[in-house]
Amino acid sequence: MSIGAYCYEVVDFIGCVISDCYALNDPGPLNLGQTVNSTNCFGTNDGEVSLEVSGGYAPYTTVWTLNGTLFSTEEDIAGLAIGVYAVNLSDTMGCTIEDTFTISELPLLTVVFDNIIGATCATSSDGAFETTVSGGMLNYSYSWVLNGTEESTEEDPSELGAGDYQLTVTDANDCNTEIASVIIPVLGTLEVIVPQNISWCFTEDLQLIETISVEAQSIEWTNPPSTDVLSTTNSVFFQEEPGVYELVITGIDGPCVVTDTVEVTIHELPQSDAGEDQDAELEDEVILGGNPTTDDLNTVVWAPFELLNESSLFNPSYLVVNSIQSFVLTVTSPEGCVSEDSTQVTLSPEVDIHSGFTPNSDNINDVWVIGNLQNYPSIEVWVYNRWGEEMFYSQGYNQPWDGTYNGDSLPIGTYYYVIDFNKPGFQLTTDGPVTILR
Repeated sequence: MSIGAYCYEVVDFIGCVISDCYALNDPGPLNLGQTVNSTNCFGTNDGEVSLEVSGGYAPYTTVWTLNGTLFSTEEDIAGLAIGVYAVNLSDTMGCTIEDTFTISELPLLTVVFDNIIGATCATSSDGAFETTVSGGMLNYSYSWVLNGTEESTEEDPSELGAGDYQLTVTDANDCNTEIASVIIPVLGTLEVIVPQNISWCFTEDLQLIETISVEAQSIEWTNPPSTDVLSTTNSVFFQEEPGVYELVITGIDGPCVVTDTVEVTIHELPQSDAGEDQDAELEDEVILGGNPTTDDLNTVVWAPFELLNESSLFNPSYLVVNSIQSFVLTVTSPEGCVSEDSTQVTLSPEVDIHSGFTPNSDNINDVWVIGNLQNYPSIEVWVYNRWGEEMFYSQGYNQPWDGTYNGDSLPIGTYYYVIDFNKPGFQLTTDGPVTILR
């Protein structure tokens, strides 16, 4: 039938009539319009095909295939990788139309480093990168990052310091490529290395501090906050009061500067107090040391140790046996610092017992002299003849023996004495001969 208006009339056997008219139209041939978006970035699956169907009789049936395999029955497809997609679309009248669409991708975004210019030294900013970028979609943006900080957004950045950089290049489609590590090397060998920590015990003498390694045209030693230069050689002499100090060595090579730091600890010498010099009597127990002798954390050694009850005590005791005895105290701190002090114990004057006398009334050596008894007020003295008979006795010896017995002069000869010094806490006695001469 041709397009146009058609009417009909139906009459039954009794004369009833029904009629109507219809228009037969031509919908036109099936036609496909399309919008094709290839992938934005190399290797991504974000291509799209959108169809615009006209003609025929809706609704339409759509079948998409990829490489002969059913891919989708949706009219519009998305999330596409590269490839050739075929579509077969039919209307309700069985009319069909076929077509193919190609999803392509941009070339891989690529960075080529044409040149890397090293930095003169670790502290200079004269390094650079020269690059060529291709692929992706123009235009490109750049981000050069060092230690978490963006240093440049240029394609070929300059005035860069040495270090390990990360580069991100982004194209107009927001596709990017990352270079995880590209290094600007240090061309020079500027270096200064010193010991990290040095310590010593306080002394009036200057102490020498030397570098471990130096590669520099010139160096300077300073003690911040002062800017005074202490030395311009590989070593420095230093001394201060006890405390903690920081010395800085600066190496200079043209525009390049490098520094290192050494911490200097000067320990205080330990307190050492051996105590005051003392006078004591024979076999007195003398306590040495001060109050206190030194701090509790320190160790002590006394010398000569053999005369003391314990040479490592802070306050040892000494039983007086010598006329003059010196002791040296050596104190060592936990840091190994040493100090010394000394003290002296002097025996009170020794008792001077004369070996004889001449009781002839010439006022010269007429009595038996026992000298230096001022420390023995309770001394007892006995004198015996050769047969053991007591010729003389005195307590205190305030009146020296004149060589008589019961008022009579004794003959020339040798007699024998016994002396008890009566020193509380000690058994001190002595005996010996005494001679009467005329």
